[in-house]
Amino acid sequence: MLSDTARIAKNSILLVVRMAIVMIVSIFTTRYLIKNLGVEDYGVYAVTLGVMVLFSFMTPALSNASQRFHRYEFDKNGIDGAMKVFNSGLLIQIILVVFFIVIAETIGLWYVKEKLVVPDGKEGVVFWLYQILVASSSLSMLQVPFVSAILAHERMNFYAIISVFDAILKLVVAICIVFSPVDRLLFYGILLLGVSIIDFALYLCYSVFNFEEVRLKIDVDRSLLSNMVSFSGWNIVEALSRIGKEQACTLLLNYYCGVVVNAARNVSNQVSYALASVVDSTVMASKPQMVSNYVQGRVQASLSMFNALSKWTLFIVFAMSLPILLEAETIIKLWLGDFAPEFAVIFIRVSVLVLLIDKLASPITALVHSIGNVRMYHFFSGIMNILAIPIAWLMLEAGGGPVSVYLVVLFGVMISHVLFLVVIKRLLPFSVRDYFGKVFYPFLLVAIFAAPIPILLSLTMQGDLFRLVVVLILSEVLVAFAIYALGLTKAEKEVLWEVVKRIRG
Repeated sequence: MLSDTARIAKNSILLVVRMAIVMIVSIFTTRYLIKNLGVEDYGVYAVTLGVMVLFSFMTPALSNASQRFHRYEFDKNGIDGAMKVFNSGLLIQIILVVFFIVIAETIGLWYVKEKLVVPDGKEGVVFWLYQILVASSSLSMLQVPFVSAILAHERMNFYAIISVFDAILKLVVAICIVFSPVDRLLFYGILLLGVSIIDFALYLCYSVFNFEEVRLKIDVDRSLLSNMVSFSGWNIVEALSRIGKEQACTLLLNYYCGVVVNAARNVSNQVSYALASVVDSTVMASKPQMVSNYVQGRVQASLSMFNALSKWTLFIVFAMSLPILLEAETIIKLWLGDFAPEFAVIFIRVSVLVLLIDKLASPITALVHSIGNVRMYHFFSGIMNILAIPIAWLMLEAGGGPVSVYLVVLFGVMISHVLFLVVIKRLLPFSVRDYFGKVFYPFLLVAIFAAPIPILLSLTMQGDLFRLVVVLILSEVLVAFAIYALGLTKAEKEVLWEVVKRIRG
């Protein structure tokens, strides 16, 4: 058990390092994009991407289903079971890509041409940019079964390398758009499509050459296909509602506030995505073992892993969020300089608070998916996401301003988390008291110990690069010390030292 936990911890560290590199590269990518495209064109890109993403909601849902069933069948029935999952997943993806293209080229295209608010003269560029993004998204959907095989086999090293490579390519693209022979926004879309083609080819080739089950077979197991569709169906409902909420908020802000506010929202989304990806990387490393525990009937082991994962999620988000919350204004000035859109600072701060609560759902999702009974969880999640849309619209209609949209989302994720705990309690012998005692109590101890000094320095020192560095270093040192001294159990400290030994060895 200790070695399994240590392996998960090692994979988590690998994926967190991967995301740290991707995050640093993405910071420079966004800066060059805003500089080379301009705030308006960057806002146009953000809102156009938002429309396209609204219709590609199936990808995360199918990724979860493929990864879960791949590991489940591999543990239970070996290569033959995993091969059936791969072919079933590929068939589902092909069908969904066709469905996605039809919807994107009808409803989506109508919205882009008739309803999207863009600067005069950009209509033709937006049309072709949208077509390119549809093609890129189709490739991303088709690569899901291959990525799922890589993650199910816990080949996190390759996954991390490709992610870093993808981020570096996108940075090169952002720099190279100044040499565009056509409109820069259109040229940026074309280069992004090239990156998507390269990513797809790398995932496909690696999977085919390394995993026996990644072989095309026309004979699909109908029972397995039905189970995957049922599992994916509830995932799709939740994914549609979540993406619908995010993109509806983007479109509402576009309608009421214009593309400059969309640019600010996209900047805050870049920060949120980077932080969320670090947490998701940790959860991703735990998913295969959670599924294995369920297959082998080790329910208590799954619950123990869930509590530990939830606690680490809070620790990780808090460690990253504290300096960002305190120094958001300085970070924006150094990051984007004179190109920083209005509302970017406040959007970042509120979105980080949303993330602190929202990412606690990631371990819950992993636990529920390992069981396979996902209906109630995704139903509650979908309802809360959908309710946020009319409430956000009413707030904007009443003159609440763009920040009110984030406050609606913050309130929604707080209620959602309570509902998710109710779902777990109905599925498993789960103790809410243990959850708060093992997750929130250690987190509060860490926060109370680590936060006061950085807050005091941020309020009293002059706002410049020196203060940012001091607050950043001191925050991370204090949080790390508090986590080890106050947040970890004796067993968790033993696991930590075993991981350190493995890395050194």
